Amino acid sequence: MKKYFIMAMVISLVTTLIIPTSCAQPAEFELSSLNVSPPEVVEGEPTTVTADVRNVGESKGTYSANLRIDGVDTETKEVTVAAGATERVTFTVTRDISRTYRIELDGLSGTLKVLKPAEFTISNLRITPDPVQVGDQVTVTVSVKNTGDIEGTHTVCLTQGLKVTQRQDITLAGGTSGTVSFTISHNDYSGNYVLEVDGLEATYKVVLPTFSLAEAVEQELVEAEIFGTGACAGDSIILRIRRTLPRTIDIIVTPGTVLISSNPAIQAMIIRRLRGFAPHDHFFTVTESIYLNSDEAEEYLIEAYCRDFQKGNPTPTTRFSIADTASAEIMDILEASNEIPEEQTSIAAIQVAIWVVTEDISHQELAQRFRTSPEDLDKARGILQAAGIDPQSKKLFAQ
Repeated sequence: MKKYFIMAMVISLVTTLIIPTSCAQPAEFELSSLNVSPPEVVEGEPTTVTADVRNVGESKGTYSANLRIDGVDTETKEVTVAAGATERVTFTVTRDISRTYRIELDGLSGTLKVLKPAEFTISNLRITPDPVQVGDQVTVTVSVKNTGDIEGTHTVCLTQGLKVTQRQDITLAGGTSGTVSFTISHNDYSGNYVLEVDGLEATYKVVLPTFSLAEAVEQELVEAEIFGTGACAGDSIILRIRRTLPRTIDIIVTPGTVLISSNPAIQAMIIRRLRGFAPHDHFFTVTESIYLNSDEAEEYLIEAYCRDFQKGNPTPTTRFSIADTASAEIMDILEASNEIPEEQTSIAAIQVAIWVVTEDISHQELAQRFRTSPEDLDKARGILQAAGIDPQSKKLFAQ
């Protein structure tokens, strides 16, 4: 009997210890407050995904949180939460491709937008004007586009001769375009120029501004002194000229330009052509135009012929100024003298042909003032014929 009593006491004690424990509720979890921060990031930048895990059970427990991105299991984290407590589970997410991702965490969902960083493309390189004259400017323009999703700033570089000569910043919102312009001055040299803007290359041409001698003087681009050499025909004019602006200039001496003497008793001269650069007496270098690229005065030799038969011949002290252009018949004579073979012309022949047109001189008048040979007269006749002028209609060649 005593044995049964002891066993009953043991069973009663065990029952008393076990029953209270079997009544506690197990750990039970609820997720809330899913947060993606920041919700927009640039490619390669991290974002944080968090959620609150609450243990609504009566027992401490561990919860396995499963992060899914675009439906794919990505990462699992365990968090231990005491009964009635809340803990935060945290994931770090990084993506290298720009698009919108769906974020899921055990029933909770959100989005992550990954943005393409600012990237710039350069196109449509334009140079205006082309060609450009020495002394003027060109404008270099390019189109710039931000192909990224976010705002950014790009430095556009202009390269000339392997050297970056200008830089300019441009700030653009994602997906927008703009233009950048540079200005280049050309004050000295003509020729072909190459430039590059961020990998785009272009060539443009710089040309000399060309003016007639009359235009250059009238526009005060040059200071000019015109005086005689002492000859009445042929190499009879010296031009001393200097530019007035710090820019290279090209000047054409136009055939037929009339030079008027400061002395009314002295003949006017008609220019046939520029002979050349004359740095020294009795010597010149043949050139077709006057090229001024320094501030120093330069001298040029000009071939010219007397217009007014009855007036006195110019001397080395005679000064001239630019007047108008010769008559159409004289222009025809000058053109003809350039077109026929050189052996069929002479300085004396050209001079006689001009006087025949301007003064309709006779044999007697010519013999009194200008020495010619029968050969010169034959050449003068040929020049007149080549110019479309009938020699027989003039006193000198009338039968």
